[in-house]
Amino acid sequence: MKLLKKQFGNDGTGEVRVEPVDSEDMWQLYNLIHEGDAVKSKTMRKVQKETAIGSQVSEKIMLTLTIQVEDVDFDAEGSTIRLKGKNIQENKHVKLGQYHTLELGLNRTLTLRKAEWTSADLDRLEAAVNPVKSADLAAVLMDRGKASISLITTHMTLVRARVQVNIPKKRKINESSRTKAQQHFFDEVLQAIIKHIDFEVVKAVIIASPGFLNEDFLKYIVSAAVQKNLTIITANKGKFVCVNSPSAHFHDLKEVLSNDDIQARIEDTK
Repeated sequence: MKLLKKQFGNDGTGEVRVEPVDSEDMWQLYNLIHEGDAVKSKTMRKVQKETAIGSQVSEKIMLTLTIQVEDVDFDAEGSTIRLKGKNIQENKHVKLGQYHTLELGLNRTLTLRKAEWTSADLDRLEAAVNPVKSADLAAVLMDRGKASISLITTHMTLVRARVQVNIPKKRKINESSRTKAQQHFFDEVLQAIIKHIDFEVVKAVIIASPGFLNEDFLKYIVSAAVQKNLTIITANKGKFVCVNSPSAHFHDLKEVLSNDDIQARIEDTK
């Protein structure tokens, strides 16, 4: 989520101007906006206009409204939030106290004002704006020639990098080129881990793959860390946990994380 402006008072009041950029941001906003808050955003409204001959016609126009929220509805599938409330800022098209429904969506800026920002509100805002700071779990999903590196917070999973390298299938005639491609793939994933995982924050790193690919990769990075003096890896090698996964597809991560045995092994590393 992009934080465009923030202004807080010593009495706990304050407002922020933000722009949600993905579906996780919409989920965070849904949990951040409460009854009684004031939200300002652009919206469409049907208004009555008088024609040159004196007749009335309806027309939809874009305008900016500020409402005091009475009801919050979240459409996860459409990544939209609907806020129902009364207009609290004078507008020539909408009278004070008139009801209106604001629809918030991706890449639409809004201003959120609260009479009191609780510590939970501030923590959630910080997690939305700087999610990496609260991610104490990382996951590397692997299959032959492709991998993704994700950071996992309490509320969301963030894919930070994807790696794809063409690895030839097993054949005696091209075993040498296959080995070189596999090593190149492992090295690319290792570099992505070093770049995107902050080991001062992350307490455990899941390496998930079909078969024994994850174990081969772990052996490779431990060996490479010694050869290349990668102290960030050698100092944190105890944080890596190898688990089986049906594939490297993102939806398999949920199944991996829901396994009680895996949860226990992750906790042992923290």
